[in-house]
Amino acid sequence: MTEKYEPLSPDFDKLIADYYEHFKSQAAKYYQPHKLTRRAATSASFFILISACYMLASLSLFQNTPVGSLSRLGDTLFFDIPYPKIATALLSLVIFAVAQLICKSTLCDRYRVYFFIVSTGLAALVFFEWQEVMPIFFALGLVIFILSYSINRKFGYTRAWSRNRLYAEKVRFLDARFKSGVIFRDKAHEELFKLLEQFEEQTHLDTMNDYISYGNSAFNVLKGLRK
Repeated sequence: MTEKYEPLSPDFDKLIADYYEHFKSQAAKYYQPHKLTRRAATSASFFILISACYMLASLSLFQNTPVGSLSRLGDTLFFDIPYPKIATALLSLVIFAVAQLICKSTLCDRYRVYFFIVSTGLAALVFFEWQEVMPIFFALGLVIFILSYSINRKFGYTRAWSRNRLYAEKVRFLDARFKSGVIFRDKAHEELFKLLEQFEEQTHLDTMNDYISYGNSAFNVLKGLRK
């Protein structure tokens, strides 16, 4: 074996502080992509839902039912103006600016793109006829939902964030047990080493499960298309 592991430092307090900061920094690293992909999937679900409901309500089967009244909701919200594209762009910029002011402490470049897409979609509901945009919303929402979920699953953003956050808390609890006198230094060293082993094993299992699940999902979709 050419690669060797360094022995744990005898300074337990430093070890605890170092590993706690390590796990916290790793959790912070994966938090933004985890949150972004989940928010994108949630927003896409919203557009899929409203577009699917509208298209179903527009069918002749539901014309004379309460469900059919949903198809007339777009006529209520629709503003017929000469330049809908310009109006949509201006309104989307206003919505985007408001979102940026509210969430400026957490916005990053990826979030700006996310908020701009959502604000454009909301603005389009006002200045375009719903029968024109709803099929587009349904298709784009479906694509965004599948992509965001697939990216999250393939790269393991949520698992990595949750795993590192969990082990940061485990290290903190171990430190509390040691400082409270529940366990002594040697036992604390032993339990810390076990935690690190468990973390490496869990990382390996999560990585393999993500790839296997992602591959199985892709194969299932292909099988469904073939049928």
